[in-house]
Amino acid sequence: MDKNKGVFGAHRLKPRLTTDIEIGEFIRSDYLGIRHLLGYFSGWARWAKESGAPVFFYEDFVSKPHQTLGRLLSTLGVSELIDEFVDKAVEAGSFSRLQSAERDAQSGRGKPTAPSARRIRRGKVGGFVDEVSADDVDFMTRVMARADIPVLRRYLKQTD
Repeated sequence: MDKNKGVFGAHRLKPRLTTDIEIGEFIRSDYLGIRHLLGYFSGWARWAKESGAPVFFYEDFVSKPHQTLGRLLSTLGVSELIDEFVDKAVEAGSFSRLQSAERDAQSGRGKPTAPSARRIRRGKVGGFVDEVSADDVDFMTRVMARADIPVLRRYLKQTD
């Protein structure tokens, strides 16, 4: 399927938007698109900085799960980390386990879904670039750069 011709089921995200739209149109939407999302992240990032709240990134849980989970648990006040329990937690949250659990839940309801409609699709960090056009990626990068949200700058460096 051509990346630009896929449709995105935005109707599942917001009740007022009840039609399928192409992903490029969704990204550019003032109602649900990247600018709207960055507005949310801007407020959230400001609150996190002012309150001293720690920030965790999905990519860190993927690339260094034990270290990131250890940091999270330490933040929550768990002072004694038992490696065996951390290992089990990391395994339980692995992509293959989560994808298997989602498939099992869907088949139990008699509603198997297409792989592209699953919440846990491929387990690939940055995999969204395989689903959108180069123009869409460029647009999102420009909008993010203009928004200049310090905690999100790491994502701009990945696209340079």
